[in-house]
Amino acid sequence: MRGLEEARRYLAHPVLGPRLEAATRCVLQAGVPPPVIFGQLDAMKFISCMTLFAQAGGADSVFADALRTCGLEDRLTLEALSIESGGA
Repeated sequence: MRGLEEARRYLAHPVLGPRLEAATRCVLQAGVPPPVIFGQLDAMKFISCMTLFAQAGGADSVFADALRTCGLEDRLTLEALSIESGGA
C-alpha cells in the first residue's frame, strides 16, 4: 500500500475489502494474541496493516476492533500516514 487513499480503494473493492474484513474477524474470533497465530514478525506486520486499515476504515471498523483487542497501534505506520498528509 502506498498510502491512505490506496487503502480506502482496497476496502471499497467488492472482493478484496470483504475478504480482508473476514480474515480480520477470523483473527479476532481465534481469541489468542496475534503473535501466537502468526509468530512475532508477522504479528508486527498484522498490527501495521490493522493500523493502516483502521485509519482508512474508521473507528467502527473491524480493523479498529482488532487494534483495540491487541491494545496497540503501529507508531511507524501512524507516522508515515502523518507525513503523507503533511502532518509532520
